[in-house]
Amino acid sequence: MTSSSKNKTISAQELVEKLANDPEYQKRIAEKRAQQLQQAALNYQVALPLMRALQEAGFEVRHLNQLVKSGLRYGKPAVSILMEWLPRIEHRHVKELIARALAVKAAKPDAARRVAQAFSRVLSSRIIAGGGWPRLSALFCPPE
Repeated sequence: MTSSSKNKTISAQELVEKLANDPEYQKRIAEKRAQQLQQAALNYQVALPLMRALQEAGFEVRHLNQLVKSGLRYGKPAVSILMEWLPRIEHRHVKELIARALAVKAAKPDAARRVAQAFSRVLSSRIIAGGGWPRLSALFCPPE
């Protein structure tokens, strides 16, 4: 990597040290982290009733991301709860987590319609812009 002021090559370690001592960079990192923590707290609060419903059905999950990233095996009972809650949640980040949690074999093909309905406005704008629908449909629609 080169420094724009002196056009001198610096190592990764030098860059890390430079950024560690840059107060503006550290301030931006701290602000971003604070925003992330605030968003995570809001996501948790919004998802709490859904998490309680899953827990009452016997699923030991503390947050929705656990369903998405853990590889936890869950079947139709959890899928039914997630599909029931999908239209109820208005918060975009939590709704996206629910949609990702519905991208499991036990949810196909039933979840496709629910997810498409829940994200109809978003999908319309992305289709027009040439984005998201092919990726989303690959998650929920069986291959031809």
